Amino acid sequence: MAPALHQLTDRFQVLFAAWHRADRELFLVGGCVRDVLMNAPTIGDIDLATNATPDETTDILRDAGLPAFPIGARFGTITTIVHGTPVEITTFRSEVYESGNRKPQVEFGQSLVEDLRRRDLSMNAMAAGPGGQLIDPWNGRNAIANRLLEVPGGGGVPNTVSILRDDPLRLLRIARFAARFDFHPTADTTAAARITAPELTNISHERWKMELDKLLAAPHAARALRWLHDVRALHVVLPDLLSLHDVPGGIDTLCERLERTSPHPVTRWSLLLLTGSWLRELGHVPDLAAPRDSWVPARVRDADATWLARELRFSNNERQDTRRLCALPRSWQDLLEPRTRTWLRRWLADCGDLAIPTLELTAALSAPGADHAGVVADARSALHAAAATEDVSARLEQGFGQRLINRFDLERGPVLSRAVNVARQAIIDGELPEAPDTDAVLDWLERHLDRWRPDPDRA
Repeated sequence: MAPALHQLTDRFQVLFAAWHRADRELFLVGGCVRDVLMNAPTIGDIDLATNATPDETTDILRDAGLPAFPIGARFGTITTIVHGTPVEITTFRSEVYESGNRKPQVEFGQSLVEDLRRRDLSMNAMAAGPGGQLIDPWNGRNAIANRLLEVPGGGGVPNTVSILRDDPLRLLRIARFAARFDFHPTADTTAAARITAPELTNISHERWKMELDKLLAAPHAARALRWLHDVRALHVVLPDLLSLHDVPGGIDTLCERLERTSPHPVTRWSLLLLTGSWLRELGHVPDLAAPRDSWVPARVRDADATWLARELRFSNNERQDTRRLCALPRSWQDLLEPRTRTWLRRWLADCGDLAIPTLELTAALSAPGADHAGVVADARSALHAAAATEDVSARLEQGFGQRLINRFDLERGPVLSRAVNVARQAIIDGELPEAPDTDAVLDWLERHLDRWRPDPDRA
């Protein structure tokens, strides 16, 4: 382990040398030290801690010819760049948060051990000094060896509650690390999380989302989701999931369905959201193998997706994709149909770049017991192959609309729109060639008036 830490600290020797000249302390801390000790394939963000104040840190960096960006100076953090790598240097902290306050109240300290004690988990409360010297006052290596999630030094429920109350977002961070590493929160951690879960409401929704996006993309997301449910934190984020506690096997079903989807946050957000919609509206988890007339209406699903995107400050792309996914789930029976060219082209045309997420979401929300894995694998393979060869853009020549109006003496309105849509569907279904000329489309529409023109309007 030591040689790897030595290699990491050597990368930032210019910083250690500058702090030594200034007679100040400097240590690598947190996730980068943990990642080295866990032999992680990549090292996360580079964070350092110091007994220098932010102003002193700025002066030391400039004396060493390095940039100093005071973006987080209010919280004791100065950012610099070393060999092209962003580095955050933070003054030791003794206290960080006042309970119930969304805005951090920072008090600087002079002790590395105290600074590490105030961190979220013991495995993140380790430091490395010059030459790769490991400082582990709170048994972080032991936590890693035993795959445990506990606050620095353990210390029982009262101490854990205190650490979580410093920043209630730490509860979601614990779940994220469970999802990432398949580690287990200790009994004290779980008990303290159950006490402090309501205090998540003191944290901004943007910070919720940052943690939960990482959780939902992690390999053991279902484990973390179950834990958040058990400590009654899941419904703080998504209130409609509260009734999972009242549905027999509800959380088991949700977790099993989550595992059927790829670790794509928007897909998994949609799964959680649709589960909540069904629970609120119908009192049970979704079953897309049931008749469509028993589904939650599309307008309700869209309203819920809009609410989630607004509450958690989704980006515009995330907002659009979540709304589309919540509107797009198909029936399980749709997945059992033969993989004809028409089936594939329709799926690609309807779902676009969400074709595979829609496939996975449909399977995940269908009743357990069917050969989901085999059906999804077959459909995914067929869709990938079709996407590489098929053009489902259903393009019509410029000026088609006006020619359509002239040919059939139409006015702008629903009949015209229906004619255009029917023509495009015919291209997708292969009844018309890709990018057909306008005359061919108009002749085809003439032969199929029954598909788009109401009887009273026929010539």
